[in-house]
Parts: sequence; C-alpha cells; structure tokens
Amino acid sequence: MLSPLQGKLTLTFRSGKDLRRVQMLGKQDPYVQINFDGQKKFTKVCTDGGRFPTWNQSISFDCKNTKHYDVTLTVYNKNVASLDNVIGLLKIPVFDFISNPNGWFPLFRTEHRLKCGEILIESNFVGTGGLPAKQPSRYGILTAKYGVGNCSVDVLSMVQMHVKNLEFVIPGDMDLSDYFKLDPFNNRTDKSLIITYLSGDSKQPKKTVIIKEKLGKNPVSLQFQDFEKRKEEQEAAMKAAEEAASKEREAAILKSKTEAEQRAKAEADIRAKAEEDLKSFRELAVEQEKRFSSEIKDLADQVAELQRNVKAKEQALKEKEKELKNMSQELKDVKSAPKVVVPLDGKTPFYIVSKNTGNVLVPDAGRHLRSDNKNRTVNEQFTAFYHDGHVVIKHVKLGTHLQCTPKGEVRLESKNTGEW
Repeated sequence: MLSPLQGKLTLTFRSGKDLRRVQMLGKQDPYVQINFDGQKKFTKVCTDGGRFPTWNQSISFDCKNTKHYDVTLTVYNKNVASLDNVIGLLKIPVFDFISNPNGWFPLFRTEHRLKCGEILIESNFVGTGGLPAKQPSRYGILTAKYGVGNCSVDVLSMVQMHVKNLEFVIPGDMDLSDYFKLDPFNNRTDKSLIITYLSGDSKQPKKTVIIKEKLGKNPVSLQFQDFEKRKEEQEAAMKAAEEAASKEREAAILKSKTEAEQRAKAEADIRAKAEEDLKSFRELAVEQEKRFSSEIKDLADQVAELQRNVKAKEQALKEKEKELKNMSQELKDVKSAPKVVVPLDGKTPFYIVSKNTGNVLVPDAGRHLRSDNKNRTVNEQFTAFYHDGHVVIKHVKLGTHLQCTPKGEVRLESKNTGEW
C-alpha cells in the first residue's frame, strides 16, 4: 500500500521546550541533526538556548524514489573542548510529519523511552508517493489516525481500502502495525487507531471509535453505511472536519509563536537586566579601585613619613646616647676625683700646700688657715664652715671656695687652673 516518494520534503524547526539539561555550568547550545534517506543535515546552533532553544530554520530533502521512510532526529548540545552531548532523539516515519504538518514532537533519551523534551516542527511535502491518495468516502468516514499524539499517521485512505460490504474488520491476535504494514511510533505499545465517521443517526450524527494496539483474541468490527446518495452531506462534513483541523493547527501555530515571542522577550529582559547589573558592577569596581588606589597612596605617604620620623628619632637617640656616654664618662671622672673634705672633729690635723709658694696652710684655733712660714707674708687667708655635713674652706678676702678638679688639684672656683 506504500509507494516510493518522489518530490521534496521540507521540515521547519521552530523551537524546543523542556529539553533535558546535559551541561552543568552555563546554558547549553542545542542543535538538531536530521537523518533521512541516507542524507544527514543539521540546523544552526542556538547559542545559550538552554532548555528552550529557538531555530526558525527550514531543512529540505530531495526524495527520489525514496523507500526508506524513517526520519531520525537527534538533538545535541554543542561543546568546544569535548564531544557533543546527546540531549534527546526521535525516530518516526516521514508520514508522521506529512500527516501532522505542525505540532510538538517528543524527544527521548533512548529510542522512544524516557521523555526528555519536545520540539516544534512544521512540515511540507510536495510530490507523489507514500500513503494512498485520499478519496471521498462513500462510507462516511471522516478521519482515521493511527499512533500516539502527533506521532501518528493519517490512515483514512487505508481504512477505506479495507472496508468490505460496508464492514471494517481487524482480525484478532493482530497488531495494528501488522495490519497496516506501518508503525508510526516504533517500540511503543500505547498506540491506538481513532476513527470518526458518520453514523446516520440524527441524534448522534458522528461517532468516534478508539481501537487499542493489542486487540486480544477477538476481532474488531465496525459497520458503516452507504453514503453515496448523501455525497454532498458527507463532503460538507469532511470539509467541516478539515476546516476544524486547520483552525486547530493555526491556533497551535499562533500559540507556539506567541509562547516563543514571550520567551524571547523574557530572555531579552533578563539579558538587558544582566547587562545593566554588569555595567553597574564595573562602574562600582572602577570607583572602588580609584578609592583603594587613593587610600594606598595615603598609606604609603604615611608610612614614608613614619619612616622619616623613625629615622630622625633614631638619629636623635644616637646623639642622646653619645651625650649620655660622655656624661657617664664625666661622672666617672668626677667620682674618681679627690674631694676637699675637712674632718668634723676639729682635732685631726690636716694641711694644704700651695703649688706657687710652697707654703703650708694649717688651721689655727679659730679654724682659719695660717701659713707656717712666719718669715713671709701670706695673702691667702681662709675660713672654714659646715655645709651638708662637711667643712667648706672659703677664701677670706675673695669670698671664693676651694674646689677639686678632675685631675686632683685644689683651686679657687674662679680660676681655671689649680693652685693648691
């Protein structure tokens, strides 16, 4: 019942949603690989498309006596430094796309198991071959689809071909895929055949029958009526059904486009907000860098000033240390120098010898110092008195005191050299 395809198949990949995430960091970059009739083609990469990529790209295939009907779609995540990751795949016959010119098609991690997203695809086939051509049904059959959701094939013409004597019969213990020699959704057991037809009953003019994939042992039988005489009614009903289906497709397309525009606007707003935040962050970073540079310069100036102060204080300390050293040496010299101390008991004899004259001065009874050389006149006359526990010797005429130099010489306090 299937004939080779001759013509051109165009698949337009609009967008994806809820795609499986295979990239841990950042947004993934999805693209689609299409394999059909020995041909391999690719969509563009949707950079940063994440789980909701948008392609809006048409891919065309030339069909020349095509008998290999399966189309395999594989969605990858583009990687730079490693092999591309598989996000999901779908393998269905081309008739699913021809029967559903616009719709969301599921993706799976393995062949038709573990759903991992959907992609919106529009299809158009211009040519001949494939399924039998549709003919006006004299039996009042309006629609007949076999499969699951959009992964289904319009088998109206095939159902009409199996009607005998106004009866459609599917034998027991036979899968629908064996019956139609066609599997719209391989390895799936939840497929069904949905037939809508005119019943001829005014109370219920249309009926819908759902036939499951596994029939069991009992055959399935549908009884139709001959609507040849009601051809205009049937054509009107079929036209109305086609118009309703067309409106549903247009509504689905409009909804998909609206959702895509909303997602694009939301992504643009997010991107604009991120760029604004990044700009603010950069301005703040520049301002902080300037402030930190100024603070660092001020700190460097303070450190330099502290270093200069420390250096000056170190120099002052060195000079002070030198001064203290000199003072310490002088103190040692003073401590080692002899002191002029007169005994306090008034009995211990002592005397002072003049370096200039050689006279010896001795204290008399009045504690005045007198020369022991009676033949010469002595000008130096001294008196003694107590001060701080010692007897101080004082020159009578000059009023000066005797002092002891560091060299151990006794001199008057007003002269530079020792005379005693």
